[in-house]
Amino acid sequence: PRAATYAPASRGQSPAAAPAKTPRRVLVVDDNQDAAELLADYLRHAGHEVALAHDGAQALEVVETFHADVAILD
Repeated sequence: PRAATYAPASRGQSPAAAPAKTPRRVLVVDDNQDAAELLADYLRHAGHEVALAHDGAQALEVVETFHADVAILD
């Protein structure tokens, strides 16, 4: 069944993020700043609102004002 809906990207092109059907508020917490930024950019491109934190203390501060629907923690 997966083969019926799977269409690989053309060679040399990467698949684009599909727009979110229901945009979410996402908190990304990762001490690797490059990885956090990359994930945040992807999620924004997919239509979500994103906040970043790079450690636990900062995440607790952010969550006070940014009421996330979901958090991605590393």
